[in-house]
Amino acid sequence: MKKQKPATIANETKSSLPDMSLTIMVFNNAHQTPEWIEQVLSNSVAITRFDCNIYICGHIKDFTSCSFIQERINVGKCSIGLLDEFIHSTGFVYLLDHTNASSLTSAIAFCFGNRKLFVSDEILCGMADKSSGKQELSWGTKIKYFAYNVLGQMLMPTSQKNFTYSYHYFPTAKFKQIATSHTQTAQSILNRSAYLGQSIQDIPLTAKEVKHQSHNWKQIWAEAFLSRIQWLVKEPLSKITTEHKPWRLAFFIITILSFITLPLLSLQFGMTWDEPRHNEYSKHALSYFTSFGEDSTALSATIPTQEFRYYGEHFNVIAAFLYTYISPLGEYETRHLLNALYGFFAILFAVLLIKDLAGWRAGTVGWVLFLTSPVFLAHSMNNPTDIPFATGFSMSLYYLFKVFRTLPSPKWSHVFFLAIGIAIAVGSRVGGILLYAYTAMFMGIHWLILFKSKGIGKGFSSITKYAKIFLTIVVIGHFLSISLWPFGQQEIFTSWWQAFKQSTEGAYFTYNHELFEGVRMYMANVPWYYLPKFIAINTPLSVLVGIVLGLLLIPFAIRLKMNFLLIALVLFTVIFPIAYAEYKSLYYYNGWRHYLFIYPSIIVLAGLGWEMIARLTHKFSSFAPISLSALPLMWMVQNHPNQTVYFNEVVGGTKGAYGQYELDYYSNSCREAGEWIAENIKNDSLKIGINNKPEAAAYYANKINPSHQYLWMREYEEQKQRWDYAIITTRTFSSKELLNGSFPPAGTVHTIDVDGVPICAIVKRSHWNMPLGYEAFQRNDFDSALYYFTRATELEPKDEETWRMLGMTYWRKQNPDSAIMMLDKAIELYPENYSAYNEKGIVVLNGKRNPEKALTLFDKAIELKINYSDAYYYASAIYLNQNKFTEAIKYLNDGIKRGGNRVADLHYNLGYAYMNTNSLNKAEESFINAININPNFLMSYRALAQVYNQLGDSNRAQQVMQMYYQKGGQ
Repeated sequence: MKKQKPATIANETKSSLPDMSLTIMVFNNAHQTPEWIEQVLSNSVAITRFDCNIYICGHIKDFTSCSFIQERINVGKCSIGLLDEFIHSTGFVYLLDHTNASSLTSAIAFCFGNRKLFVSDEILCGMADKSSGKQELSWGTKIKYFAYNVLGQMLMPTSQKNFTYSYHYFPTAKFKQIATSHTQTAQSILNRSAYLGQSIQDIPLTAKEVKHQSHNWKQIWAEAFLSRIQWLVKEPLSKITTEHKPWRLAFFIITILSFITLPLLSLQFGMTWDEPRHNEYSKHALSYFTSFGEDSTALSATIPTQEFRYYGEHFNVIAAFLYTYISPLGEYETRHLLNALYGFFAILFAVLLIKDLAGWRAGTVGWVLFLTSPVFLAHSMNNPTDIPFATGFSMSLYYLFKVFRTLPSPKWSHVFFLAIGIAIAVGSRVGGILLYAYTAMFMGIHWLILFKSKGIGKGFSSITKYAKIFLTIVVIGHFLSISLWPFGQQEIFTSWWQAFKQSTEGAYFTYNHELFEGVRMYMANVPWYYLPKFIAINTPLSVLVGIVLGLLLIPFAIRLKMNFLLIALVLFTVIFPIAYAEYKSLYYYNGWRHYLFIYPSIIVLAGLGWEMIARLTHKFSSFAPISLSALPLMWMVQNHPNQTVYFNEVVGGTKGAYGQYELDYYSNSCREAGEWIAENIKNDSLKIGINNKPEAAAYYANKINPSHQYLWMREYEEQKQRWDYAIITTRTFSSKELLNGSFPPAGTVHTIDVDGVPICAIVKRSHWNMPLGYEAFQRNDFDSALYYFTRATELEPKDEETWRMLGMTYWRKQNPDSAIMMLDKAIELYPENYSAYNEKGIVVLNGKRNPEKALTLFDKAIELKINYSDAYYYASAIYLNQNKFTEAIKYLNDGIKRGGNRVADLHYNLGYAYMNTNSLNKAEESFINAININPNFLMSYRALAQVYNQLGDSNRAQQVMQMYYQKGGQ
């Protein structure tokens, strides 16, 4: 909103004033009866002093009795369609309604008394400033007006700062364009002017006019709601039979339907593999707040979910509050409803940004592109971290662009909502602080543009204003972001930095191994193009084509009436996170779900691309992207609710991606599998194994049949436990197993299929050889184990586990040749079989006495599973036996750092190696670590005593030896 400099208030007579035309419009409605109009006009002294044209618009019943109007005023009766006949082509219009009737005299006098202000062709709004003088208001009144104006800024689309003054003057030409039969108050016309992109200019009121303040709480809510209904629904419907294209109406309808439909769809999705842990921590966090900090479990470093201290977890706290105190639904149903609402708003803010940049048609296309994006939509149903994070980013970018376009005087509500968006992002994941950098960059670019266009003086004089805006965003964003973050509230100014350091130093680190390009690999070792490739193959062609069009047509942006700079900034928000992730070698897994926050920007680019080609060609159908979106839409309908495993036509769809890329990494299909068992297998007390989180199936299945018991099956040991049925997803299988028929496993009675390929199998136990073999193996009955495992290989020759366990049994029977043969068979079936490589290394080392070859096998096991402690232990043992202590130390330190910190043997061997390199202090630390992990580790006591003797501390050595003897040492 622009602001004029104050002008000297004129006290000139009517005759000495320059020509001034002011038309007073009255829209007759329920509030404005003929008697009301007569009373208002007759009490307005200014009407008799100045030439005012007064027009009554709308249905006129009877003005016969209105003597004042008949005798004193030349009344014009007209409809909106006949405004040209009655309103002067120059001058201003003042709309009289029930909200500003008391200030009519003052409004007319102000207009004619301050002619110098009325030279603009923009809408003028009276505002109080320093020149208006001090307002004599009580504190209570000031607070009331402040709250009212804050509400107005939040609700109204206009850039007004004050909604208590009724001095609104419309240039005649613009009034004719803006006013409709439904705009019956000044505020409704102001709202419509905002929708049409008309600017508003502030004019300073005098102390006299400032006295006229009013507020109507019901009216402001009504204006906000009714103006939007009028703009989005009624007006488009009234023009639907004309040449007008109803994109605005389509946008509104899709928005409403999505708001209703997405939460309902969420009830059909299962839980994700990490959702139970988020839910568990959220209860601790909620207890922290409800106990006012007395219950500090959420801050503990020893609870199983301790890493979530460094997340914002605001979504999970809200979800826990809802299902604990409000929601009638279950825990996960409530979580998913809330998740879907977050997903809805992530989409909404992005399509609103498209609309702002390119119009309603582009925004509607954006909705279609989003709603036919299977992966993003599926994550919106049940992803409790990445979707709220994306929502924060989407909201922040929308309001950041609004602030950018109105700097250096942005609307306060836009600044506030930008801060809220940043708070949502940071409150989901501390990486959201990137948005502060975006804000600083956007504001810096705008300041440089201002500096270049307005000159040095204007540029430097505005720095303070830019700094205040940025500081406001940071302060509000920061305190809102820690409002539901227990850890963030411990040190309110520095906790976020501690959390950020933890995230960059690997506090959230998990040792995931997944399929990528047909190889089951460690996710920290993926190629540089992992992230962009996954985005490319998980995104529908309708979006990809739109992006390509947008990039190719950026040079034509100005010609196509689009802002080149704004498009470039959107592009930056897509490219920078990907480039930064690769530059910093950030760790990601589960496809690109951690980078879903850039998808709103991707859709914005795609929507702009389709709009640019439509504008450039004219004949190019606007329905081209909608038609292309039919492909993923049909796929989504056919494969609901497993849209997470969508792959586009570039890789041959999900069928083509089968065996090449990880599919149901998030365990969504386990719900369907669990419910199938519960509905079809009525036996009581069944034990059901699952190679995912047991809750992913049990939570839903037990509502149907609560007698079934679910057991977690450890990777590589799926057949160890005595389960009756098993739910097995593809997530632990190699490409070769998936493609050679090993999946679904033998005994499968039902599969969950997507695009014609199985992503989850329900297996019925057809024999008990494997659990019997494991039990015999554990009690060292290797003859029985050999029998059972041999039978298992005959019955399930494509299961690598049967051959691996047979090979391990042959080794325990001191038959290295047969052991190696069986282990090679397991590796043939599963080339990434780190367990088989490690076991083969043990056989080669101890059975074949070949430490060099054994070391290559241990290295291979480590390559395939970098956190495999056994391989580090045996590799280090080779070097220890060769007195190569430096080499052993490297393996041991790596093993401890990569997941083996709780393995006492690794610490003991490290202490032994340090002791032999005379690093006695480090040796002491390692032996103490081993004892802390295993207090009965007798060898560590002896070694620690030896270290103390070498350090000359005989007293401590004696104390340690005493503990050694007390533990049973000889």
